Amino acid sequence: MLFFIGMGLISNIHVIIALQVISAFYVGVMFITLLLYVQDSFKGREGFSSSLYFSSLNLASIGSTALVGVFLLQFSFQQSFLLLSIFPFCSVFLILYLDKWRERTNEVEEEELA
Repeated sequence: MLFFIGMGLISNIHVIIALQVISAFYVGVMFITLLLYVQDSFKGREGFSSSLYFSSLNLASIGSTALVGVFLLQFSFQQSFLLLSIFPFCSVFLILYLDKWRERTNEVEEEELA
């Protein structure tokens, strides 16, 4: 989210390049962390979880590139990135909601087994 806000507010090319480098490092760390999380969620099905993760990553990359293109056609460069900063914020809430939903379904399954 901070990346998109920074891209929308900063016009110095050196700072934008620094933001890109920091973003690449962040994405790399998140990639490994999320891959481990997905593999932990599918215990005993590591091949399936890796395939699911990589397929989802490719689909998200294609979708996000198209979304950025549409926003850049409709708005200015800075307005586009400020508007795109809303999506990571919403995704955090979606992930938190889905995690609570998963906990509730696990509790229901445990009660049924008991």
